[in-house]
Amino acid sequence: MATCSVAMETEPVVSGPTTPPAYRWTDEDTRKLILWRSRNSQLFTGRRNASTDAYSVFLAERGIKGVEAKALKKRWENLVAKYKISGINTDVCGMDCMKSWSGTTHANAIR
Repeated sequence: MATCSVAMETEPVVSGPTTPPAYRWTDEDTRKLILWRSRNSQLFTGRRNASTDAYSVFLAERGIKGVEAKALKKRWENLVAKYKISGINTDVCGMDCMKSWSGTTHANAIR
């Protein structure tokens, strides 16, 4: 049995549109998140997906593209964990006892 091999021409790879760079989170964004979270605590009812929906509202209000609500939820959880580890008393909704963030006093802004 004879086999036939055909040389296939390959087309040059054309790169598609480049993806925009990931959003760079700033200290100002963190401060705004803390303030927003404390002012909108009523959105965080504990019901299923309530926090994800609420964080979507924050992202839409701030016009932040390229960040998912789940990632923002995780960012908030990490903030809470950071202050629990450091021994600062925290109230999950208000974060009213946090003393500092990155050398500034973001937490004082929510009082």
